[in-house]
Amino acid sequence: MRKQELLHVHGLLAQVRRFCGERLDEEIDAPGYEKLQLRPNAIHVSKQRHEAAVFALASALSGSGEEPSSSGSTETTGEIRAD
Repeated sequence: MRKQELLHVHGLLAQVRRFCGERLDEEIDAPGYEKLQLRPNAIHVSKQRHEAAVFALASALSGSGEEPSSSGSTETTGEIRAD
């Protein structure tokens, strides 16, 4: 992915996080992202640091909003098997 595209994705994920905090009253805890001290508009920062920020935000957002599964249920993996 090009740096410009990575900056765009970084910005979009940051907006999703902000939206969840403002509109849904669900603050997304992202300590890995906060530790980086990097914002999407920091164009002078390396591509690798923005990539790390995107992965940190994506993992924080993917873990938010999940409800614990009940003890007796089984989870699906989304795999399709051809028998």
